[in-house]
Amino acid sequence: MNNLMQKSLTAIWLSLILSAVLLHGQGMFTPWSCDNELYFHRHLQQESTAMTYSKGAQGLILLLPAISYSKKAENVSLGVARLSYMTDHWLFVSSALLDAPLATEPAYPGKVWRGFAGYVDESFIRYSSRKGLENSNLFFAEAISKKWYEKLTDPNPRAFLLQMGRSYLRSGRSFDENLLLGWTSQPYPNVTAKWWLGKHIQFQASAIELNKETHNGIRYNRFASMHRGVINLLNNRLSLGFTEAVVYGGVNRQFELSYINPVNIWHAEQLNGGGEANTLVLFDGEYRFSKGRIYYEFLIDDFQIENKVPGDREPNELGWIIGYNAVNIWKEDYLTLEYSGITNRTYNPPQPFQRWEYLGTPLAHSLENDFDRWMMEYVLLHGIHQFTLKLEHIRKGEGGIFVPFDDSFLADDWPGESFPSGKLSYHSILSFAHGICIHQNYAIDYGIDWHFQEKSSTLFLQLTIPFSKKFEEI
Repeated sequence: MNNLMQKSLTAIWLSLILSAVLLHGQGMFTPWSCDNELYFHRHLQQESTAMTYSKGAQGLILLLPAISYSKKAENVSLGVARLSYMTDHWLFVSSALLDAPLATEPAYPGKVWRGFAGYVDESFIRYSSRKGLENSNLFFAEAISKKWYEKLTDPNPRAFLLQMGRSYLRSGRSFDENLLLGWTSQPYPNVTAKWWLGKHIQFQASAIELNKETHNGIRYNRFASMHRGVINLLNNRLSLGFTEAVVYGGVNRQFELSYINPVNIWHAEQLNGGGEANTLVLFDGEYRFSKGRIYYEFLIDDFQIENKVPGDREPNELGWIIGYNAVNIWKEDYLTLEYSGITNRTYNPPQPFQRWEYLGTPLAHSLENDFDRWMMEYVLLHGIHQFTLKLEHIRKGEGGIFVPFDDSFLADDWPGESFPSGKLSYHSILSFAHGICIHQNYAIDYGIDWHFQEKSSTLFLQLTIPFSKKFEEI
């Protein structure tokens, strides 16, 4: 507890100092409004990414002296500082994060100061041809708003968006976790282009620089690319998506035009001499109605068609998510029911530098692979309050992204493999949280996670003090 108290006092003192600086010159600050938005986010990355931007220059500081205590861990986080400048067509963003739990992560490569770790969070430049083009990451917050149905019937005129820098990318339909690109990792350097080709067709292409890794004393450069197409039918009620991704690398290997070309078929390129690479394919879709939607994601990492050689016995490497969202059941609330699973060896090819990860964390699902999961979440907004109730049941096998590739299927006497594989562990988690938005400015968030099998609980408390300083447009 002494270590916890020391970190807590450090966070509180820094919060007070920053608050005093920001409050100097009262009347110049516009409070951040959390009306009709999901102002409570358990993960700092989501809090950072879900922020909206206003025209002109802004400075935003989220002070989050969040204190979490359980029998197994004591954690303190501080917050995010963000600067942005937005015009009709341009957006410039730079942000940094200060966090204590990150300092204990084995994969963290940076410096530690007084028990805190830090890194550049999002830092990018964005151009959009359409005036006021919205950030696609805001769809999660829009789901709870009264404008849900209006968004479904948006005609989506032709537009183009180009973004360069360090940012999050998401690909999929679930608001919770995704099978290809999700919230788990830190933001990564990328160049992303999006096209809205009228009402029915959208296209996206991204080139990503991953971190370098050393395996058996050899240093590997690592890169990834992703291209995605979406078609909207039935007056935007039915949406179908297809995504192909590739991760490649090697000693002194650099970005390759074959894997940057957004209209190339990368799996065919890899099969026809494109060098060492691992390709993944995602099919996803959703059907929307006035008060909800049903959705799915289906990932193929590797799929065996023939059975001629021992290598053909390798189990299929697949992932799936099936879910249902109901919004505005009474007033401002939503319900999520979801089942997901990922088989063993998915994202984990024989060459470790081709794993689907960044800085030691998955690029996709936080549970890595070799699991299935049932999840129910209910969120209610009532005035300044937000109540969240979440129940999860997980079956986890022995596999994972960061374990050596299991080639036991090559043996002639291989008995086969169950799903999940090996000795199973079971995890049932009940979470409750209460967020309070005070005067549309300060937010207090507290809650508890109860782990049934371990008979343990985790308590957390978080204080958010955001300020937004607007300047006259240049």
